[in-house]
Amino acid sequence: MKNTHGMMAICLLTAAVLLAGCSSSKTEETDKTSEQETFQTEAAASESETAPETEASVDYTNLVTDILNEQFEVTVYGTQSECHYIIPVINWDGDEIASLNNRIYEKYSAYYTAAKDNGESGWQNCDQCSYTWSVTDDILTLIMSASLYPDASGWTEPEVFSVDLKENRILDKNDIMTYYHLTQEAYNQKVKDAMGNQFCHLYGAPFDNDSSFFYDSFTQNQLERTVSQDNIDFAVPYINEDGHFSIRARIYSLAAGDSYPYLIDVETTDLSKWYAEYTGTDPEDYIIADSASKYLEASDIAGLTSDQIQMAINEIYARHGRKFKDDEVRAYFESKSWYKGTVEPEQFDSSVFNEYEEENLKYLLAHK
Repeated sequence: MKNTHGMMAICLLTAAVLLAGCSSSKTEETDKTSEQETFQTEAAASESETAPETEASVDYTNLVTDILNEQFEVTVYGTQSECHYIIPVINWDGDEIASLNNRIYEKYSAYYTAAKDNGESGWQNCDQCSYTWSVTDDILTLIMSASLYPDASGWTEPEVFSVDLKENRILDKNDIMTYYHLTQEAYNQKVKDAMGNQFCHLYGAPFDNDSSFFYDSFTQNQLERTVSQDNIDFAVPYINEDGHFSIRARIYSLAAGDSYPYLIDVETTDLSKWYAEYTGTDPEDYIIADSASKYLEASDIAGLTSDQIQMAINEIYARHGRKFKDDEVRAYFESKSWYKGTVEPEQFDSSVFNEYEEENLKYLLAHK
């Protein structure tokens, strides 16, 4: 019996030790789990503290609003006319934007005050003022315009401002060129052609009625002033409401006044036959005359055969002086007055293509 009791005592003691061990093990596991969860919570908190702040979303409804909006009457040559003045403010943070807001308000409110106070001579100042704006890829374009007369029959130079909403800064000409991936040479050529075509489209009807009018020395002089390097440098590039590369440009006149300002969508400016005549390039010399200045659509290739589409592809290369090994292709382009084959096929670098040419090559290949 003594041995039995002893054995029972040993068993009970062993069980107690085992239970104590299990309890200790569970406590340690619980502590480890608790420590792990605490570590994870702290890590999450740390990540939350260091996570970058989300960029503020653009409130397109109130991004640009009126800081002044008033109508009043002035007397012009004894006739009362109503003027409407609307001056904007850009509701966005940043020192540059605040400075721009102040500059716009000071300039156009001074016009407003002068027009309102001058009475009979109010026509000598800006009598109306308005603005338009649009946003493309977080770039705000604001266009200010003011008229010389209440009936808006004469205009001062529109002012164009481009604002990067992400970087809170005003963009310059180089920024817009970078946005459209334009070299200085490509930019100059596009602006020159856009202004030249605009000039010729404005006076196309008189030229059609009497072609000698186009070759008149005064006409040629005004066209040359329009496409001069000084006038190219004067142009202001911007992104219009359709996302197109556009310019505020000065077009010299054949009528009253030396020149007038125009807002020109460079991407949609059609080639004028008179400008083609001026530059010595006939649109009929091309399969697709404007494949380097606009994105092609179905209407541009309607009626073209597969061989003609292939030649239109070659034409994009030919504009950049690429030579051709195929005798028939080479003979075709050498018959064109505009073609100057200067680059061997092996040395041709496709980086010379602008964004229109790159996309149009893909488009033409897909529809060949």
